[in-house]
Amino acid sequence: MRHLIINGDDLGLCNGVNRAIFALHELGMLTSASLIVSGERTIEAIETVKNKYPNISLGLHLRFGEPPFKIDRLVEEMNNQWKKFYQLVGKSPTHVDIHRYPSIALQISRFLPERVPMRNVGSIHYIDKFNGNNGEDGVTPANLIKILKRIKKGIYELSCQPSYEPIEENGDIEECGDCRQLQLKTLFDERVRMIMEMRDISLISYKDVLTNDIFRVHTLERHYVG
Repeated sequence: MRHLIINGDDLGLCNGVNRAIFALHELGMLTSASLIVSGERTIEAIETVKNKYPNISLGLHLRFGEPPFKIDRLVEEMNNQWKKFYQLVGKSPTHVDIHRYPSIALQISRFLPERVPMRNVGSIHYIDKFNGNNGEDGVTPANLIKILKRIKKGIYELSCQPSYEPIEENGDIEECGDCRQLQLKTLFDERVRMIMEMRDISLISYKDVLTNDIFRVHTLERHYVG
């Protein structure tokens, strides 16, 4: 079987991001989201999940400072954000990913407070050719359809950072420009849903990974190294 998790990063960042993630969840496309614990609209996002979208799988979107990084400081900050997530949400995250610096995931994965999936670690295949971080050319329905056609048997994650509006960072529009809006438009495109049906791609969530024995063994068996 071909299984796909579509995860929305940056939940809680701002109203435009929250609205986009919840709209895609209502559409049936987005199954999971990663929460920023200190975002401008974090509390609002949590309340919306609890009251309207309890089936969405809620993970932790770790945000660190700027490199160089020291492993002990990273672990300390990860634990602080994990604790804050638990305090705010009332339960542990179903998954973890890292903002901007995915290469450090393997270094800190063994220090996770609980055994949950972490992006770029383990056997979930991560699709990194869609989100527009290297320019906007790839954020089109045609390109996403090409990506989906290459999916083989296994579990894949497609991350997205959708928004209804551009995002400012330190007073400037973030580097990817309007790629967030392009992602939203692309995931709403009916042709994308049609190719998923034609390819028998089953949408699952990180909750499924944690509660289904087959998924859990497949995705967590290589999480802790050394």
